[in-house]
Amino acid sequence: MSLPPLRNDALTVFVLGPGTGESVVVHAPCGAWMVVDSCRSSGKGLARKLLDHYEARPSLLALTHPHLDHASGFSDLVNAFTKPGDSQWPKLGIVPSPATKTADGWWDLEPALKSGQVQQAIAAVLTRWEDRETSRWDMKQGEVEPLGDAKVYVISPSPAERAAARDAWNRGSDHDFNRAWSAFIVEWQGRTVLLGSDLVENPGKGWSDATTMFTHAVSHDVYKLAHHGSDGARGPQLGTATATARVWIATPFARQDLPTAQDLAPHLAIEPSVHLTGLPTRYDDQSSRHRTVAVGGLGALHATPPPGGFPDCFVCVVVPRAGPCVVTCGSGAVTVTR
Repeated sequence: MSLPPLRNDALTVFVLGPGTGESVVVHAPCGAWMVVDSCRSSGKGLARKLLDHYEARPSLLALTHPHLDHASGFSDLVNAFTKPGDSQWPKLGIVPSPATKTADGWWDLEPALKSGQVQQAIAAVLTRWEDRETSRWDMKQGEVEPLGDAKVYVISPSPAERAAARDAWNRGSDHDFNRAWSAFIVEWQGRTVLLGSDLVENPGKGWSDATTMFTHAVSHDVYKLAHHGSDGARGPQLGTATATARVWIATPFARQDLPTAQDLAPHLAIEPSVHLTGLPTRYDDQSSRHRTVAVGGLGALHATPPPGGFPDCFVCVVVPRAGPCVVTCGSGAVTVTR
């Protein structure tokens, strides 16, 4: 399955994965690009390969939270588009952990440089923030960034959730950090795309906080399901069934076997289908043929034949000014129905 041609009269959303992680790439009219999180497959960054395919440079790069399944290869993206001689760097967004600051508030790169792709991603962003202040994006709730003709709204975490997560992090105490991750709304010409990151609802916060401030999150046209479609991420952002079906997409997470049929059943009680970028299994066990399956048969699907390589595990949604969205499913994708 080939990647579709770009349209300059529509918003286009690509959801990529699984590999090690997931990634969302948004193209807005006027040639603006945003990359949210990163994933790799066979050692190669999927978002970077997609950008290279379209000969594109991003104006926004966002790491929604410091987990490997979102940070894998993110430092490579930062390095590729922030060369010293480049006149235009993208804005780089993260919510750094307290461990990356010293007692007097200065950034301390040593903890971020010691090991691992998550630490490398944080270090890459912090060094660019120091090198060029205009690249800094704090991703505070309520901030708005232009993306061509579109606007990107940071809808989480709330100040209270952000503070609670930092306090727990500093004290080393147990906390549901998935309530403090960054979710976004992309708006263009009255159309709305909701990017859920791994933001969860339990125990009554997370999505409740976000939708209290951003009530239009419920009236979205496209939703990248939060936390791989898990039950814990269901909240008021789902809304109720609408006259025109919304496009819902989830990326699987093999290590936690997400999403299961039980996770998707409540979603399918609202919308008639959910598109998965692949099966909830490792990349080598993905299929090279797009399939549609009723939710009860999801667990019985197996790879046959094996995947054919990029682009395969993706879902692309074209959002026009008016009318239904146009969905293109990669060969590894699975459409789950009631």
